[in-house]
Amino acid sequence: MPVVVNVTGIPAVGLKAGTPVVKPKSVTVSVPSRIYDTVDSVRADVNVEKAQSAVTSKAKLVAYDKNGKPIETAVINPAVVDVEVPITSPFTTVPLQLKFVGEPPRGFAVDSIRQNTDKVTVYGPQSVLDKMEFYEGPQVALNDLKEDKEFTLDIPAARQSYAVGPAEGDGQCSHCAFGHEDAGGHSAVDYRAE
Repeated sequence: MPVVVNVTGIPAVGLKAGTPVVKPKSVTVSVPSRIYDTVDSVRADVNVEKAQSAVTSKAKLVAYDKNGKPIETAVINPAVVDVEVPITSPFTTVPLQLKFVGEPPRGFAVDSIRQNTDKVTVYGPQSVLDKMEFYEGPQVALNDLKEDKEFTLDIPAARQSYAVGPAEGDGQCSHCAFGHEDAGGHSAVDYRAE
């Protein structure tokens, strides 16, 4: 039968409990045959009250019936499991939006832009994360670009964020392809994220 971890308590201010990891994930439950159909779950309780880091414990298992009452006659093997509950800052994953500044030199235009890193995980206060639709990343200056160029850009943490991952783009955070102006003298600017 699978083991259910019941996390109780509230971690330290500004932190939250993650998804518990239990080993082993399932156990054997033996009960008298007359109450076999009443067994509903096997549970391990772990308290994370005021925890500032991951909580690791050996938790005693208890079998429960369909009414949520402990089954005293149940024999569980193994009777104790290892449980780890990660404690982290609240986080969310949002699209990364680069900021383009300036204009290409006269006679050149942006043909396309590619980002290898298009999403970031942002850690911070839940009140800030709840309002976040995208993450404004680093600036890319277009002023002096006359040819295709690849940038490796740091993705800095915003003022109200604790951290942002990945901490750095992976070699092609932005790739700008340039071409000459069209015959009519108009700049054809095509921003395209892939």
